[in-house]
Amino acid sequence: RAAESRESKGKVARQMLSEFAQQRPDDRFGMVVFSTLPMRVLGFTQKPEIIQAAINAGNIGRGLSETNIALALQSALGFFEDRPYTGSRIVLLVSDGGDRLDVDARDRITQLARKHRVAFYWIYIRSPRSPGLMLGQQQPPADADAVPEFFLHRFFEQLQVPYRAYE
Repeated sequence: RAAESRESKGKVARQMLSEFAQQRPDDRFGMVVFSTLPMRVLGFTQKPEIIQAAINAGNIGRGLSETNIALALQSALGFFEDRPYTGSRIVLLVSDGGDRLDVDARDRITQLARKHRVAFYWIYIRSPRSPGLMLGQQQPPADADAVPEFFLHRFFEQLQVPYRAYE
């Protein structure tokens, strides 16, 4: 019965994003939603009502089980193409899972992140039985890279750009 009373991960994510955006009225936000393919929902804007509408638009039920985080990250990084660097740049990934990125995708993401001087923040909404990102552990298990979330976490840590993970 406890599981029935829990809020869905999607609802929690939308609530967190909504509160985050409300606390940052001077920031510009863009939004990409993704599953197997990324879809740009919102170009950069500071208009709070439009930002909140974009966040709420994600309330369409359960997402697909397949995700392609590599394409989503590349799409998000594309927001910075041909834009002058005028302040901190962050790609905030909100996801309930990770992904194994092939070598070409890792190379493209690394190149774009460094080119655009972007920091990555990952809000990982983990399931109750998930091992999580093992934050704070000195020595992860030998098979940690078999867990897509930890594989992605390690990739972000090795990017040589600012990175923070939250669970």
